Amino acid sequence: MSFVKKSKAIVRYTSFISYI
Repeated sequence: MSFVKKSKAIVRYTSFISYI
């Protein structure tokens, strides 16, 4: 469960960087 949450956070962070 924690792994999934962490993975989702990484994807969101990556998307944020990609947006910039």
